[in-house]
Amino acid sequence: MTTPHLAHDHLLRPLRENGQWHRALDHAMTLLDQPGHDFHVIGETLLAAGRPRSAKRYGAELPRIKSRAEPDGGFFREISTSFAGKRKTLSWQPRRLSPDTLLAVCRAQEALGRLDEIAHRSPTASGWGLAVRLREARQLAHLAGVHASLRETWQTHLPGNMPRIATEPVLNAHLDAVLNGHTQQKTNPSEIGGPHVVSATLWHLGMLGAQTHAAFSGLPALLVGVGALRDTWLPLVNAITTHPDDYLTVLRATLETGSAEPMVAHFAHSVIDACREEAILIDRLTTLRTQLFTAVAPGRLGRILQIAVSLATAPVLNNLRIVQQYGITPKAATGITTTLVEQGLLVPHPRCTRSAVFCNPQALYLHSGLPTNPA
Repeated sequence: MTTPHLAHDHLLRPLRENGQWHRALDHAMTLLDQPGHDFHVIGETLLAAGRPRSAKRYGAELPRIKSRAEPDGGFFREISTSFAGKRKTLSWQPRRLSPDTLLAVCRAQEALGRLDEIAHRSPTASGWGLAVRLREARQLAHLAGVHASLRETWQTHLPGNMPRIATEPVLNAHLDAVLNGHTQQKTNPSEIGGPHVVSATLWHLGMLGAQTHAAFSGLPALLVGVGALRDTWLPLVNAITTHPDDYLTVLRATLETGSAEPMVAHFAHSVIDACREEAILIDRLTTLRTQLFTAVAPGRLGRILQIAVSLATAPVLNNLRIVQQYGITPKAATGITTTLVEQGLLVPHPRCTRSAVFCNPQALYLHSGLPTNPA
């Protein structure tokens, strides 16, 4: 095994062992940005994640043995099993919270207020909401047993006839659920009342019994709906299911006690941690945005400057997206991406030649939560 293989094996092994296949793919896909384009690790990781067709496109040999991943939606099945026989009898109403939980709720409320101001005032605000929603769609797919990198999620969301190697079509249902899907909701969270975190938790629990998937796909917009945030600044699905087994443990405790308090506490602590992490991420992306601004050749103004700084929150793009978003010609869009590639601000996908796809590795790695950033 070569040194690069050893390095990636060191990073991927604990993620694989913990079932974090989507994060393992985030790591593996960074090889697309490195000289030599070692597709072997990518193909093997896709294969292990239960995606043999995608693995084959990266040259992986398909063995006769079954994949080690379990792309069967076990998380949602476990929730349905937990609710079996209880769906019609449970009625989640606000109750008196313990002092510890009430303190956590208050801290979560303050954290949401701080994050809302940070995100709203940030120069990344215009693109931040979409970036969060795409992360939420990726997590939702992961919970359903569809494991994809954030890079693939962005590429699947791009307009036009994207090369099959760059996308995962199964993601489309989850993208639609998060981006467009205000599915028929049993309860309006704003009608529940109380602190935002409590009303969000009670709405989630109320939806779980009847529309399990919608109870999660509705979360990205939930805090906006109850007035806690001005846009989807917080990845709430990611926050409460970073460790799916922890969520399921809390859910069982909630169902066994008949009290919403365990889940309220879980939401509150998850929101506190996530708000802190998102504020740090926004700060890092703001710094990157400044670096992108100064990296564009001196004297260049107009569209190329706009597109360069937008990479902080939209790290993956193609020419058609530029055409549609900025109203310029395909020729002009191609000229801009060519220039940005020459300046080192964009890296083309090495296997997408007919329909070019580009990314800014620094921004993509930050959004993916990778521990290191390319130089």
